[in-house]
Amino acid sequence: MKTSLAILLLASPALADVPAKCRATVLIDAVTKGDVTGTVSKISGATVTVDKLSFDYQSDLPMPFKQGDTIGVHYRCGGPPPGMYCDARIEDASGKVLVIAAWNGTDDLSAGWTAKPGKILKEDQNPNEKRKSVQRSHELALAHGKTTGTATAACTEITDGDTTWLATGYAITWDGVRPPEGIDRKGYSLVRK
Repeated sequence: MKTSLAILLLASPALADVPAKCRATVLIDAVTKGDVTGTVSKISGATVTVDKLSFDYQSDLPMPFKQGDTIGVHYRCGGPPPGMYCDARIEDASGKVLVIAAWNGTDDLSAGWTAKPGKILKEDQNPNEKRKSVQRSHELALAHGKTTGTATAACTEITDGDTTWLATGYAITWDGVRPPEGIDRKGYSLVRK
């Protein structure tokens, strides 16, 4: 019995390499958009300064760049309240994508990745509504060409050609009467491993 257990543990070392969480966000405290390529001149906690752009990079993983590196940051931020949600892509000096953070719900800056609601994980009736008003939480179906994967709140590994991504995401949809705040949303991040 002990031998079987040892073989099982040796046969699945990749599972240990996937962190429990891998969310990455780019936050800018304004409704704004742009493209900046430059040297990372300062990192102070989560705040990163590149050229004249200052943004917060919050992640469960270490920053994939350091002070002195040249990076490109493509971003669009907005939504209530301003700056709370950003879609962003961060590239290294050669143009290799390091991070995709699509928390404002679009795929425009996602380097060809698309996302849509997948399997329903949870359904909750709005307690303030007697009619059918169900908030549905979904896994997120991600696609890039022929590569597909699923993202949830937990970290998932997705291999696309010779690149492995650490993915996390969510989708919310409504069935029936929507409350005033009841909008369909999706958000995700992909971080190059």
